[in-house]
Amino acid sequence: TNVCFNGSPLWLNRFAASCQRKTVTRLLDSAPPVRGLRALDVGCGTGRWTRLLSARGALTTGIDLQSESLRENHRRLPACRFVEMSADKLAFSTGSFDLANSVTVLQHVPYDTQAAALREIRRVLVKGGHFIMLEAIIDRGPHVFSRSRDEWIREAAAAGLLLYKTVLYDFAPLLYGMRALADLARGGSAQEPLPPVED
Repeated sequence: TNVCFNGSPLWLNRFAASCQRKTVTRLLDSAPPVRGLRALDVGCGTGRWTRLLSARGALTTGIDLQSESLRENHRRLPACRFVEMSADKLAFSTGSFDLANSVTVLQHVPYDTQAAALREIRRVLVKGGHFIMLEAIIDRGPHVFSRSRDEWIREAAAAGLLLYKTVLYDFAPLLYGMRALADLARGGSAQEPLPPVED
């Protein structure tokens, strides 16, 4: 299951997951073909991005701290490798991967850990490798350590990653409207959306 917004209705999570998938696909399409490449899915969770990368022909390794999810992923996706590991302490050799991705993962770890994770991701990528990162740019709760778009770009650059392309994925007024309705239905308050930003 895809839980993009904890406590929100299934339809909202499905819509958000669809927005994320379109964006990740768009970013993958702008990178070199992944067939035969070594890919690292950082914070793989239930394996939805591991599955996508593997379906495109990548030799995919997923890491996460949830051992139960990793066991289930291994059963469902036997062609992929799954390892229990923290993103800020990657037990892989330098240059082990051609591609890495982090989709709504780094936003859930404290700021100093985010910086360490970005450095580690850069370290395990080959020279010229690609990193796809989809993270929150507004705070949506106590467990989210979001940064502004410019702050994420600066942190990635400080880790040695060069910006190739940025795409915003959940700034559709429809998504914000649905999220606000879901928040209100749960008894919370609607969060005010930020205005859209150009690609």
